[in-house]
Amino acid sequence: MTGNFVHMDFPDPADPELVYVDTPAGDVFLESEAEMRRYKSMFEHLQAVALGPNDSAGLLARVAEARD
Repeated sequence: MTGNFVHMDFPDPADPELVYVDTPAGDVFLESEAEMRRYKSMFEHLQAVALGPNDSAGLLARVAEARD
């Protein structure tokens, strides 16, 4: 992954779907279909490999305990 991004989809069809990317060079708004597919694919991958809520809480608790 190249950095943080936010996928924005709005209920009003007149408002375009877009991706906001915050880069050191400045803010970027992406709107093309190819860009939407690319970022949606990245997000789906992140969802697939992410821990669930209980496992995330457990990991954070173990890390906090190890720091004490």
